[in-house]
Amino acid sequence: MKMNTIEAVKRAQQGEGLVIDYLSPEQMDAARVPIERMLEFSKRYYA
Repeated sequence: MKMNTIEAVKRAQQGEGLVIDYLSPEQMDAARVPIERMLEFSKRYYA
């Protein structure tokens, strides 16, 4: 995995840069589930 740079993060925040067009909406929805679980876990136990 490439290391993120400040410039890359700024471009991403501005909606520029890499476009992920190789995943289907179904794949993105399936990937979102564990990410949301991890975020909910961290809010519950580390906030």
